[in-house]
Amino acid sequence: MKSKKRFVGLFISAVVSLSVLSACGDKNSMSRQDQVSSESSSSKQTTVSTTTNSTTTTTTTTASTTSATAPAVDNEPKTRMQPMAHTEKIQVGEKFAKARQKADEIEKRFGIRLFVGNEVKNAEEFFGSMNLVSAENDADDYTINYYLERLDFLKEQLERYPKGFFDHFRSDDGKKGLYIAVTTGNIYSNGDKSAGSTTHGEDWYAITMNMYSLSDNSAFNHELWHATEFLIFNKHSIDTSKWDALNPSGFSYGGSFHEHITNVEVSDDTLLSVAASDNIKYDVPYFAFDYSRMSFYEDRATLIETVFSWSFDDKKGKKNGLAEMNKYPHIKAKLDMLAQWAKLEFGYAYWEEIVKDL
Repeated sequence: MKSKKRFVGLFISAVVSLSVLSACGDKNSMSRQDQVSSESSSSKQTTVSTTTNSTTTTTTTTASTTSATAPAVDNEPKTRMQPMAHTEKIQVGEKFAKARQKADEIEKRFGIRLFVGNEVKNAEEFFGSMNLVSAENDADDYTINYYLERLDFLKEQLERYPKGFFDHFRSDDGKKGLYIAVTTGNIYSNGDKSAGSTTHGEDWYAITMNMYSLSDNSAFNHELWHATEFLIFNKHSIDTSKWDALNPSGFSYGGSFHEHITNVEVSDDTLLSVAASDNIKYDVPYFAFDYSRMSFYEDRATLIETVFSWSFDDKKGKKNGLAEMNKYPHIKAKLDMLAQWAKLEFGYAYWEEIVKDL
């Protein structure tokens, strides 16, 4: 087995020129920090590389008999691939048997590999320097039930993606693909806690999520964009000069992970700032929020997560958050460029497909 480690983005001691890393294809690890998106630069690159059914019910009334058709329920997997084999040594205990059963159902439906409970320690193969904490052995009933609810919410988010989407992540031999680990405890690296992290190898992609970060539609979709970007870049490079041209004149990405997650500043040229204003100036924002400035990886991931958060996290109900974001010309230009790039791999921009009917 051959392996090599590279570090980009988060919690590096020196500021690295991410534009150079992108041009060279050195993109290996991303993360999402609690409440603010954040980047994991711990990366390990390893060479190991349908049918919709409807049900009909008959209802009898005093006047006549009518036939009512229930909403269509999709009972078929959204993948053409078989679930990936479980070859890892660490397994769940009796406490997490229900979690493992739920994970089996998710794996079969989407063609991914889902680590739960103590199994997340197996995922450290992908996240070299990160400490993935499992509280399975000490978990009480409340924690277990909450964990099961978070798995249901993860499934709800996965359901939004187009059929066959996750098949794109599978290796040529089908043995590897997208791995997701949901921890019952914190994710640590260099003392900083992260809500999630993403890394990849030559034929696999891995996301780890703190279960508490699966409470809204931001963190997971942020991390899944990172995995998607790695996937697309494997076949289609992005023109970094064109991307840089979409930023303010003289702007350059930079700063450490720790600096960004402890920064409470809200800059005027962010969606976070202007969306709360009574006098919105649509031509002002270039970024989703200040963490976007750390790297172009985070700039892009925060834009995609905002599409999901603006679409699905409003207490008043679902809405097309992309349509609202497209009112901001600089934001729209970036999303349009990402859409063109995504279509090279999928034939569509998945976030556009997901929100188009809202």
